[in-house]
Amino acid sequence: MQPDFIPKLSVVLDGYLSQAEFRDLATVYSVPLDCASASHFNWLAAAKEITECLPQGNTRSLLDAVLELVEDRNDDGVFNTRYETQVYHQRMTVKIRTVRECLKSGASRNEIALPAGRVFSAPSMLRELLGEATRPILVVDPYVGRRTLDTLRSTSTPIRLLTAANARAIEAGFSAACILFRNEGFDIEVRRANHLHDRHLAFNGRCWLVGGSLKDAGEAMFNATEIMDTRDAAVRLLEERWAQATPYDPRDDVQ
Repeated sequence: MQPDFIPKLSVVLDGYLSQAEFRDLATVYSVPLDCASASHFNWLAAAKEITECLPQGNTRSLLDAVLELVEDRNDDGVFNTRYETQVYHQRMTVKIRTVRECLKSGASRNEIALPAGRVFSAPSMLRELLGEATRPILVVDPYVGRRTLDTLRSTSTPIRLLTAANARAIEAGFSAACILFRNEGFDIEVRRANHLHDRHLAFNGRCWLVGGSLKDAGEAMFNATEIMDTRDAAVRLLEERWAQATPYDPRDDVQ
């Protein structure tokens, strides 16, 4: 996001929204913002927090709803007020447009689709996506290898990796690589489950359905699509599978 996004957003919010309306909208969208309950509310802090939380849960939906309300009130001000006030609203129109453009250019991706042969682009896109994580990551992938860990190296949050329990699920060399991965400071826990077929990524209150194993990203066709309408149900099922899975210690496979 551009450096001037937060102050511009704070001016836009302050110009067209009351603190009570902002709090009510945050409640409607189930977005728990600290600024909304602070005793000394200020719009700059609100803009900063909502920007930092954009990849999480319903924060982006909340901001879109807020900006739609702001745009409606700005339009009304431009067309239905006296000249002196119209100038103010016209200047605010420019700021609102800038905020929208910043959001569009800095939006977190919700879909990746790459053909086979993108052996550099696909892992890079995955690392970029996973690098946005500010909460623990859950990776569900029936087949893992050394390259799985390579796609996870941009993360700074704890990683839970759920893979299949069959003999072919873990490639040779993965266990030794996982030990080295931990030695470099990465916090990763691995578990195994029976009858694991689909692949998912879940973090920051979001969830993606992944079309191929992370270790094969770029070698085979790769795609990942964010789950929207059924996200909560999908994450709940993934958490149940994790809770029922068997812990795996890579040291047991290394002689």
